[in-house]
Amino acid sequence: MSIGTLRLVLLTLLMMLVAGCGGTAPAEPAPEAPAEEEAAPAEEEESPTEESAGSGDIVLLNATFARELDENQAPIDPTETFPPEGPIYLSLEFEGRPESGLVKAEYYYQDQYITEATVDFADVNSGVIFSVGENTFVGFTLEPDQPFPAGDEYTVETFVNDEPLGTYTFSIESSGAEPPAETTDDTAGGPAVLLNATFARELDADQAPIDPTDTFPPEGPIYLSLEFEGRLQSGIVTAVYYYQDELITETSIDLADTTLPDAATSTFVGFSLAPNQPFPVGDEYTVEVYLDDGLLDTYTFSIGE
Repeated sequence: MSIGTLRLVLLTLLMMLVAGCGGTAPAEPAPEAPAEEEAAPAEEEESPTEESAGSGDIVLLNATFARELDENQAPIDPTETFPPEGPIYLSLEFEGRPESGLVKAEYYYQDQYITEATVDFADVNSGVIFSVGENTFVGFTLEPDQPFPAGDEYTVETFVNDEPLGTYTFSIESSGAEPPAETTDDTAGGPAVLLNATFARELDADQAPIDPTDTFPPEGPIYLSLEFEGRLQSGIVTAVYYYQDELITETSIDLADTTLPDAATSTFVGFSLAPNQPFPVGDEYTVEVYLDDGLLDTYTFSIGE
């Protein structure tokens, strides 16, 4: 994250940070940005498994900012850049099904405290936590009553039982950053920019990732979502898959054949790999991504039991 020397414009911000199913989390007022937070996870009515009921350590697997959360509090359309009006969604994925422990998210702007919210894993039976399969998702939503200042000096510190889990950053775009609706190709005259490459268990109708992960079952499928800056309408995107440096397959997509939503400000390209026979278990799988034969980057994923 680029950190410039900024002169902090004193603003009167009233923020609401919503947690769980309509509950309001306590928040200390910031000098310039008092707020409340709501964490919005929910738990399906299902008893914890015998294995997880006796688990000790709480392990955070993924922390993902997104433009939306699904009903299980898993991220939809991951991003780290948001409009000034928000909302800012954060999804935390924990290993297993913890029965107790306090999860807290503290929000800051330029090291100035904004607000915080806490979720108790013990509330699993009251609809505050939602477990999917063997893992548990906790979702947080930050909604300002007045627009946030543009900048990239926003951070979220996460804790479990007051022990730090990690610090994550996000940005607020300029209010004039969105291109006009009639724009057809934001990359005219300049190179295409790959913003995100995300493996996931599913892709939505616009090819954005649902439930990000980099570990898949041997039977697959393996989904990969690529997000490009702007509205691309030309170019060939290719994904080349390898296992232990041995070619598995490759596939290409012509951007001229894609259809973008009218309001889209970025271009999503989705790939799906479904093996005819189960893949060997291991973590030596890679995908090379190309645009018009130019290598963009290489990404790794694993096949689990």
